[in-house]
Amino acid sequence: AERPALIAAALAAARRRAASPLWRTVGAAEDAAPSVLAALGVRSFDPAVVPELMAGATVLSSVHRGPADLELLGGRSVFTAGFPALSPAMGLTHGVHGLGSAVTVSVTSSRTAVPDVDEYASLLAAALDEVGQVR
Repeated sequence: AERPALIAAALAAARRRAASPLWRTVGAAEDAAPSVLAALGVRSFDPAVVPELMAGATVLSSVHRGPADLELLGGRSVFTAGFPALSPAMGLTHGVHGLGSAVTVSVTSSRTAVPDVDEYASLLAAALDEVGQVR
């Protein structure tokens, strides 16, 4: 029960940091950079290069796609998903994607980081169910 409160506090602190003038300046510089620089960075990325040191090998990415008002071929979308890619510096990624009140969680893993990803996904699902009951 403590964990959701700690996560909420960490997210609130991150939002305060993101609102600081420093981060607005960093964002403005990135927004002003020509798109050719981003393209150069993407072309220069070598997924085969493994860094000698890394701080972590687990990644969480999240996207809230807004209200559930998306339509595709005349039908309404009821959920959304994403599948974050792995690089040599990552062994495990999680995607958390929201559409309206639906949330989809995805997991991508290398066998070296998580030998049995199905077991990991079962444990993650059980933990998410437990947190969902804490409300």
